[in-house]
Amino acid sequence: MQIYPDVQQLRHQLEHDLLVRIPAREYLIILLDSIDQLEMDAYDCQWLPGLFPNNVKCIVSTLPDHGNILSNLKGVINYNPFLPNDTENILVFVPPFESSTVDIVYNDWLAMKQRSLSDEQRLFIRDLMKEQTEILPLYMKLMFDIISTWHSYDPIDIELKKLKTVDDCIRYLFNHLKTIHNSILFRRAVCYMTACRNGISQNELEDVLSLDDDVLKSVFEHYIPPIRRLPGILWTRIRNDLDEYITEKEVDDSSVIYWYDLRST
Repeated sequence: MQIYPDVQQLRHQLEHDLLVRIPAREYLIILLDSIDQLEMDAYDCQWLPGLFPNNVKCIVSTLPDHGNILSNLKGVINYNPFLPNDTENILVFVPPFESSTVDIVYNDWLAMKQRSLSDEQRLFIRDLMKEQTEILPLYMKLMFDIISTWHSYDPIDIELKKLKTVDDCIRYLFNHLKTIHNSILFRRAVCYMTACRNGISQNELEDVLSLDDDVLKSVFEHYIPPIRRLPGILWTRIRNDLDEYITEKEVDDSSVIYWYDLRST
């Protein structure tokens, strides 16, 4: 994807190069999800065209209270608060999920993964969701990540009833991953990633972990290798299990990884 140094240039490219090339008999849907994940320079939304051709639809999602983005979007579409009916089909507030909706979504997701739950497990999840006062999409996703690892013969983990918030789910998932991977390695890798708010490259992370004596001692418990460096495969396994929660971006011509901003989900 080409990076434009100037947002006005990006808008010009959209209006004059991309949109005008769409044949009248064809349709284009542009989906820009979680634009609050962009750099702050993009929060003014001036890079978005004000008007699109009739055969082009642009869908934009963002947090309503982040970086004044929603107000800027209203300015782009000339939102009039005194005539809300004129834009009621343009601005759509996405409410928390209802428990019945969660059941439908879970059935689709399980089918996509070619997985299934026992009747007892399904009943437990339904009852668990009914107990929630507000089911956020992220909470629903994290809970699905937990139950998707179940086997039909697995006993139900009653501890799940204590998971009332997104933070509870994240702690549960991380504790589970610590049992799969080296506990010290996993904790330190997560801490180093979190400390680098602007991202860290994979090579840099492996370098930092390789300089951590506690990590090396836990990894090379039974023998001393000729080169004291963390085997790359160990971080790769952790990365694979965290893949849905990590994103990448280009910084100074280098690819860095960092936590996906969970607030936007």
